[in-house]
Amino acid sequence: MNQIIYIVFLFTLLSPFSAQARQTMAVEDLQPGMSAYGLSVFQGREPERFPVQIIDVMPSENPGKKIIMARLPKTSSSDRQRAIGSGFSGSPVYVNNQLIGAIASMEPNQQDIIFMINPISAMLPELTKIKPLPDLPPLSEVDAEQNLKAGDMISILLVRGDLQIGTEGTVTLVENDLALLFGHTFDSYGDDLILPLHRSRVAAVVAKNDMTHKTGVMEEEIGATVFDGKNAVIARLGLKAKMLPVTVHAIEWGEEHLYQLEIVQACQILPQLMGKSINSIANNQLFQGQYGADFSLTYTIALTGGNKLSFSQRLDLDDTIQKSLISRLWKALCTIIDPESFTKVDVSIQPMADNRSAKIQSAQFS
Repeated sequence: MNQIIYIVFLFTLLSPFSAQARQTMAVEDLQPGMSAYGLSVFQGREPERFPVQIIDVMPSENPGKKIIMARLPKTSSSDRQRAIGSGFSGSPVYVNNQLIGAIASMEPNQQDIIFMINPISAMLPELTKIKPLPDLPPLSEVDAEQNLKAGDMISILLVRGDLQIGTEGTVTLVENDLALLFGHTFDSYGDDLILPLHRSRVAAVVAKNDMTHKTGVMEEEIGATVFDGKNAVIARLGLKAKMLPVTVHAIEWGEEHLYQLEIVQACQILPQLMGKSINSIANNQLFQGQYGADFSLTYTIALTGGNKLSFSQRLDLDDTIQKSLISRLWKALCTIIDPESFTKVDVSIQPMADNRSAKIQSAQFS
């Protein structure tokens, strides 16, 4: 059985709020020292309350915008283990049961656990920016609401299968079938990127000196992102994102390894994700102890209509595939051919018997 490579960029998402009338509090009504509480998952699937103290409302880096500074009160030694860190972004925060915003960033290496809350007044306008969606299929076995609630843990994936690349976070608000996530942008893609949304559970909150983080386990697919704004990511529940099937055939010491992946079918990031995925498989799992060995990398792309494209390059194992000629060819290809016409990609990684590369291990000059 192939070992699964797991790569995760830990971000945090916003949690869905019921479709009832919004109960929110404006930043102008907040005062230093106010008691509040947040909702987030610390273990398993159920969100828990944690205490929050408002420090102050401050100007943000964005002109005309405010940011709320808050802390986690040091009420007991156990609370110190529940430091806020990666994976908490999007966790909703309430004062008098009124939503004031979502955790957006954290300050590591502080005796006080300090974090910033993006006001809900900055996040809600992102809901108005969603444009008509392309023709995407619904998820066949997903109820649109899925009982998703504020504080739930979720994952947004870029690559899934025998290797996973994505983000994890917390739900802030849900209205009808729309979920408000992150409390910040993912990567400012606007409405150009549709990514699969999965429910997650938390295995543990791992405390570190530099930054505490949640360790999550991805579960069922429940929707897709439809807008990546400056203050939040919006997802639609029940929507299925398009993913490109990729099969990687790799030969190591005469033995074939097979990896099945799905990569987001979007021109902006497909070349980068393809290179990162193949580079990870080649360097982290294959050719152990064979540094300096040459190998051939071949892509065969099946297109709608039955046509195929194939291209290959000879590389040294120490080369970074993302920066190789073949990766640049992927980028050019995505500008010429609509990636949605790709139906499947087969990748072959084959070590070469006649190495043509050499490296200087050491040198002395006199």
